[in-house]
Amino acid sequence: MKTLKTYISLIFLAFGMTLFSLNAWAYPGNYQNVSEDYENEMTVLNPGWRSSCHSNFVIENLGEIPVEVQIHLGKEMYREDSIIVNGKRLYDLRESLSFAKQLGKTVTMDDVALVTNQSKDSSIQIHC
Repeated sequence: MKTLKTYISLIFLAFGMTLFSLNAWAYPGNYQNVSEDYENEMTVLNPGWRSSCHSNFVIENLGEIPVEVQIHLGKEMYREDSIIVNGKRLYDLRESLSFAKQLGKTVTMDDVALVTNQSKDSSIQIHC
């Protein structure tokens, strides 16, 4: 019986760690054609610049080196990401806000994402 409880505890622990480590905000990989669906509003951010998105968005690295971006949801710092050269990353704002609420962040479902280009040499393009 004690062994069964140990196995069940390990399964729940592994499941919880998997859920917590899942990237509920950015889909993994580089999506080369992802921006075709997000051509409505495009903004180029030079190093140090920031912009906001009210809906799902794609960040595209326009530089020759990997770029660091910082993303805030409402007033809360949510995550920092690195995007490889010629890489694109899709962010689902609604799922991200929901996930941030589950993590105990102070966000509401109508908050916006604030994206800051943290790199020193590379520009990024945001498709909102």
